[in-house]
Amino acid sequence: MTTRSDLAAALQNAMDTGQRAAVAVVIETDGSVYRRAGARSVVTEEGLIYGVISGGCAEQDLLERAKEAWTTGLPQRMTYDFRSPDDLLWGMGAGCNGALTVCLIPFDPAAQGDLAERLLADMKERADTQDQTATVTILSSSDPDVWPVGPLLGDKRTALLERLPAKTDGLPLLRKETVDGVDVEVFIDEIVPRSRLVLFGAGDDAMPLVRFAAQSDWHVTVIDHRDAFLNAQRFPEADVRSVIRRDEYDHVSLEASSFVVVMTHSYEFDRRILTGLLPMDIPYLGILGPRRRFERLLGEIVDAGLQVSDADLQKVHSPVGLDIGAETPEEIALSVLTEAMARRRNRDGASLRERAGQISVTALSK
Repeated sequence: MTTRSDLAAALQNAMDTGQRAAVAVVIETDGSVYRRAGARSVVTEEGLIYGVISGGCAEQDLLERAKEAWTTGLPQRMTYDFRSPDDLLWGMGAGCNGALTVCLIPFDPAAQGDLAERLLADMKERADTQDQTATVTILSSSDPDVWPVGPLLGDKRTALLERLPAKTDGLPLLRKETVDGVDVEVFIDEIVPRSRLVLFGAGDDAMPLVRFAAQSDWHVTVIDHRDAFLNAQRFPEADVRSVIRRDEYDHVSLEASSFVVVMTHSYEFDRRILTGLLPMDIPYLGILGPRRRFERLLGEIVDAGLQVSDADLQKVHSPVGLDIGAETPEEIALSVLTEAMARRRNRDGASLRERAGQISVTALSK
């Protein structure tokens, strides 16, 4: 998967080398589509594509459209309709039963330096944000000197959001307005911080879980008392590698939004970790090992005097992971990560063929 950081890095490379690129933004969808409104990708003058918006159905056309954007200096808008079973227009035979509208914004450091700077800053904000934030991209403007095309930043963004009528139909939102006498079409979407995965244990079986989670755009923290195990060579994808003392496992401070997986392979450490984590208001607590082992741990913790409520136990997943018959460390990592993702999106992890209604691939990066 291409992460938000990858998209920002692609634009930064284009800026550093003076190459042209373009940012594709899905601004509208209808029916069953691969990505939702707000999804982004980057195409470069070299013909490279970072991120997908349609599963490959429209990406090659974006490369051709980017040439028009560079020539005119204006955003290009395209609608890709795959609802026809014959799909004659695109010749893909996709039969996806959906349509999406994409706005392709030129990134040209030499000819449009201000716009390129704003596109880069916007993408970096999406990669690094620690707060949920509404963002604004102007797709067209009757007076670019007042309200310029492209992402708005800082006070300019705040000013436009304050001037828009109250938003009642949710985000993302595409609308036309007249602001300060200027006709603008704006796309308003929301960026949220990356989901946080906190992993206790730096054993070999933790390595694929960290790798898969990072590739899926999670912010990953690994905690262990062994600095020889917890290093950049073993866990290069981890955002945070936290070495603690052996007696600190029951006193680790976590963000309330953290999804936690415990795989220390130590009964004593797991007991300390659970003593500290069970009272915390976190959404997910996965514990490696059989159910009987967890029940024994829980019994000892309660006997030691910790008050554990039914609400505390609702977040616990032990044995951890979805039932996919996992055996290898990589398969177990997939099982654990997909269960955490299902919990994050309030899904039960059942087969999609059992689900009624339309199915959309949820955008992980907006």
